[in-house]
Amino acid sequence: MTDEYTRRLASQFAVDRTQIDNRRILGDDLSRLREVEHFASFPTDADAQAAVAELERLSFRCSTMSTNSSHVMCAVRLDAVDEESARYFVRAVTAVVDAHSGDYDGWGAPVVTARRPLVHIPDSPEEIHWS
Repeated sequence: MTDEYTRRLASQFAVDRTQIDNRRILGDDLSRLREVEHFASFPTDADAQAAVAELERLSFRCSTMSTNSSHVMCAVRLDAVDEESARYFVRAVTAVVDAHSGDYDGWGAPVVTARRPLVHIPDSPEEIHWS
């Protein structure tokens, strides 16, 4: 990979850290799986379709939209969004996008809050208080 690719990847990781920090503030359970969408644009439809073929082999569902001068791709897969997972999926997607002359535009996903039980379920007999 080129120095330019490394610079763009480092820049994306900085954006990811900010997004992950904001998700924590919102109460996101970063370890829970959710659909993560990745966006990229390509100079030609052929480039976009080649990227789609590679990403589909990595278990992404992909769609493209083309106009006369724009070829945009969205790739979706179930992933967690903690920092380690984000670095892994960003590296995977950007490598494919870069290999096909594309520009990676980042990722997005819904905030998923932690599940909390409505009632306390005792873990041991000592926690049971009979009245």
